[in-house]
Amino acid sequence: AGVAEQQALIAAARRVTGSQIQQAAAILHGATRVADNFKTTVLPRAEEALQIARNGYTQGFTSFLEVLEAQRAY
Repeated sequence: AGVAEQQALIAAARRVTGSQIQQAAAILHGATRVADNFKTTVLPRAEEALQIARNGYTQGFTSFLEVLEAQRAY
């Protein structure tokens, strides 16, 4: 294989690698958004539901099963 062919292979490999890096960055960005949403929205709501279930159980308004379900969700 000549120099020109080797250079063409290198250029193609760079394009593929660049595309793969862009795809990985997009996946990372999406995963970061999901993780941030989970941390800022889902977990606080689950923690609040657990606390409400515990308080309800302590006061006799909810069953132990509801506490366990809230704990499992948290």
